[in-house]
Amino acid sequence: MPVFNEACGEMTDNNYMPALTAQASNLQFFGDKSAGVFDQLHFESCSKNTDEYNANHFPLLIFEPAVGTSRFVYNQLARQLSANGAHVVTIDHPYDAPIVEFAGLDPIQNDGAVTLDAFQVNRPVNNTEIKKAIDTRIADINSVIEELEKADTLPRLFPNFTFTDGNTKVPTQHLFVLGHGLGGSVATSMGFNDKRVIWTINLSGSSPVIREDVLAYTIFFGRKDYGSENDTAWQETKKHIAGPQVEWTYDQADQFDFSDLPLVSHLIDPDNKAKGLGTPYEKMDPNDPTATFRALSCFLEAYFRDTVIPGWSVDPRLPGESHNALQKCLGWFGGAMKPHIAYTSRA
Repeated sequence: MPVFNEACGEMTDNNYMPALTAQASNLQFFGDKSAGVFDQLHFESCSKNTDEYNANHFPLLIFEPAVGTSRFVYNQLARQLSANGAHVVTIDHPYDAPIVEFAGLDPIQNDGAVTLDAFQVNRPVNNTEIKKAIDTRIADINSVIEELEKADTLPRLFPNFTFTDGNTKVPTQHLFVLGHGLGGSVATSMGFNDKRVIWTINLSGSSPVIREDVLAYTIFFGRKDYGSENDTAWQETKKHIAGPQVEWTYDQADQFDFSDLPLVSHLIDPDNKAKGLGTPYEKMDPNDPTATFRALSCFLEAYFRDTVIPGWSVDPRLPGESHNALQKCLGWFGGAMKPHIAYTSRA
């Protein structure tokens, strides 16, 4: 939840992710559960407010992780989006995420229930296992949304917060959905089928194939080795998107440059390169490896500022007021993130 600095009465130190999840993520990205990367990270958050909180004052953004990947690998991206004035929900899907740790309960491990590869683009989306994983995730998302529509949910989750009387429900009549990999496929699917969804952002994920026109606002971030021209599903689907559609190319990126991983990897051990990372920052500033992360976060925040804030009744103290944020990102990181142009050869 977004909390203004002047309205925060108490800060709490948080682990970046729980202990067993950190071990699983160390193994996934560094080949050793004792690599000592994710378990070293901490961040502070506001745990008590001094002002009344208006829950319906901020829009709801669903942020879906890649398959077989912890939602905590997107913690910093989610925090930065929330700081622009959004309720951000990240979800670990049991038997999909490598491990899910619930307070007071035994952890749930994947144990091979979902065998899709997080480091590859999972396609075709109508494949039986992929479709089942997407449908399960969408059911989970709807379950979470139903909880957020209950008046007692936020007061229970944030017991030290004071809420405006009768204003404890997150607004769910309009949704914004962002996802990475399979999570991006989930986002795109919801954009095509859920009338509550205003726009979707798909980070390096495939698309469901549609053969009838849909009115959807669809944003797709590809990369040098994976764009819409490399995916027959995207090629077919783009013919039927009647709403706005935008594609970006993240040059020299690999699949997990669309996460916190490039930032985490360079903060903890710059010489121990994580699996799933490319080298896009060399196109920007080789002396600033965190530019890889900042390029992506800039564009995600810019979409929120340029396309959500102007049409939302929000507090004027928010930093999200639109000032051509996307154009500023192009000015800063245009060497790495480019508007996509598909070239076709002629015989």
